[in-house]
Amino acid sequence: MIRQIVSGGQTGVDRAALDFAIKYGIDYFGFIPRNRRAEDGRIPDTYTFLVETESYDYRVRTVKNLIYADGTLIIYRYLIGGTRLTYQKCKELGKPLYLIAINKDFDFLEEREKFNNWLKNHRVSILNVAGNRESEAQGIYGVSFRLLERLLLPLEPKDSR
Repeated sequence: MIRQIVSGGQTGVDRAALDFAIKYGIDYFGFIPRNRRAEDGRIPDTYTFLVETESYDYRVRTVKNLIYADGTLIIYRYLIGGTRLTYQKCKELGKPLYLIAINKDFDFLEEREKFNNWLKNHRVSILNVAGNRESEAQGIYGVSFRLLERLLLPLEPKDSR
């Protein structure tokens, strides 16, 4: 079971993860760049449980977040920039990694089962969620938010009529 969601606070997937955690009462945390730097300006102060690093460099917080977490989920359309760095660093450091490419068709129930098995097998309770920023993959915030709901929330009971 996920105890905490970790995010770097960037637009897109990172913000979707934070907003998902807040909406559903899941603890969240994350290292973020100095002065709360993000592509849309400053990461809003409403995300209170984020800690600024001493660096403006996004790479610093990326590495700190994946080291802090038990495992990383990458939601992506394109494996570029910081998303690619997250992938490479997880591999380099031997950290558990799960990838979901949103530009490919997949069965949500099957993906949910595989993802939850991955969580159990790697004993992930602190999950780093990373992926494309909004400018790299327009609309990824909404897709990621709905995907997290489908992956992590209990399934609705089937109608017994």
